[in-house]
Amino acid sequence: MKEKGLIITDWRHGYNTPESLNDPRYRVAFATPHSMIFEPRQGELLNLKISILSEKVEFNSEEEVNMLMEKIRENPDYLDLELQKLKLTQKEKNYFTYRELLSKANENNGISAMKYILKSLLYTEEPIDSLIWIAKNVAKDVDEKYQIYWKASTASDFLSNRYSKKKELESTCWTDHWFRPYMRGIASFFAFQLEIILDEDEDQQAINSLHDIMELDSSDPMGIRFILMSQYSRLENYKQMETLYKKFPDDSQNPLFLYPMAFMTYKTKGDTHPDTASFIKKALESNIFIAFRSFQNNDNTPFEGSHYLPRSEEEAHYFFTINFDILCMEEDQQVWLYKSFHQHIEDFKNQHLGAQA
Repeated sequence: MKEKGLIITDWRHGYNTPESLNDPRYRVAFATPHSMIFEPRQGELLNLKISILSEKVEFNSEEEVNMLMEKIRENPDYLDLELQKLKLTQKEKNYFTYRELLSKANENNGISAMKYILKSLLYTEEPIDSLIWIAKNVAKDVDEKYQIYWKASTASDFLSNRYSKKKELESTCWTDHWFRPYMRGIASFFAFQLEIILDEDEDQQAINSLHDIMELDSSDPMGIRFILMSQYSRLENYKQMETLYKKFPDDSQNPLFLYPMAFMTYKTKGDTHPDTASFIKKALESNIFIAFRSFQNNDNTPFEGSHYLPRSEEEAHYFFTINFDILCMEEDQQVWLYKSFHQHIEDFKNQHLGAQA
């Protein structure tokens, strides 16, 4: 039996699989928020080229656009041939070369990847993603990583301000392929900061800065909201947790939201409150492995993948990468979760197995 193909989607549609991706030939996985923050999207270069072409060529109808996309699908070189016909500036040509080298670096590893990164620096004055790559893959210690992420963030802050003076930004900044690296540059620095020991003021600044980046695009394609949810949960900032949960209703079945909300209602309303029962029920239904892993408490290694399937063990592993403090829950909360877990198993057996159970 032929294995299904894999489609990796971002977070602009929430936890629900977009209708456009509902194809029985494929499995839909979610990119981790960390991969969205630290790495360019796989199809980003292609989308950038299409964006440039659409800016320089006038299409008279949707049908013409569809015909263009069909030609690109049939012949991968067609888009480059069409771009060669246009009067691209040297800066645009260089930027394409830079992004192509960056893509090759992310497709390779070791010395080969480093060669592409070093070469990419020759073609741009805005090497944001190259700096992020160097910080993540080459820098040897925390201080080195900090300095390089800081440079990426500082450059991104300056360039984004300059860019916004030339072009009016919309509420969907992520779809602006020139602006997107600036969002990554700033987000990567503050996401990294939250992984190291900070004082209280630095901690809050990093959280506030991530929140500001999330606000640049109302659909939050990077999934910064899940990192914020974990931080608000860690700091017991329950008001912000509720605000975040209500702001993204398409994630009402997402375990990255549901488990922190369940633990919050347990702490604030007690184990017998209907809200607590509702949230933990939804959380267990969303991913049973998270509850199961919390009882093991023997694997603190961070999740290294770039994506995961919904309701999978990999999703649970990523959950604890950003919610590591939950493993240190107090004994009474651990007992409550254990009882809820076993009740869920019993309810499942009764509902689906009946007399066979």
